[in-house]
Amino acid sequence: MFSDPPFAPPTDAASPLPVEGDKNCELLLEYLELTETYTTPLRMVKGHIHKMVGPWLSEFTDLRDWLNKETYANMTANALRKWTLELSGRINHVRATEGRLRPIPRKSERALAREAAAEGLAASIAEQEREESAVAGECVVLCIPSFMLSLFLWFSLRVRHPEMRCPLPVYYPLFSCAPRW
Repeated sequence: MFSDPPFAPPTDAASPLPVEGDKNCELLLEYLELTETYTTPLRMVKGHIHKMVGPWLSEFTDLRDWLNKETYANMTANALRKWTLELSGRINHVRATEGRLRPIPRKSERALAREAAAEGLAASIAEQEREESAVAGECVVLCIPSFMLSLFLWFSLRVRHPEMRCPLPVYYPLFSCAPRW
């Protein structure tokens, strides 16, 4: 029952898309003619376009960005037909120059800029952590003796003035010999 075609695991032979070359563009042009005959919401048309030529849009990211960013008011049947012919021309150019019929996914300029920004952020965070660890290391060397000196002065004043409270109660847990009052 589960090995029948509707439930079969997807393989390259079972998946009709992407069809090699610009066959999907020809199908898309036919689909656009049908959408003129039968009224179809543009959000559905966009989804079907992505389904039909989506693998090629992963290579031609500028066309994908146009399709995603263009407003519905500007997305007419003629504009989509021109867009499809541009995509078909690019696919044929790839076939003529490189000899391949399947797309190679590429990152868009926006994705590359986002990755560069993330790398820059990671580098600045690493630099900040390096500086903080360097400052913390200096503080351990320089601040602990001054802290010990302030505790020594406080203990010596405490002997003369027992009613005096400790000015640094936060630091008591750091030293096991510190009094707990």
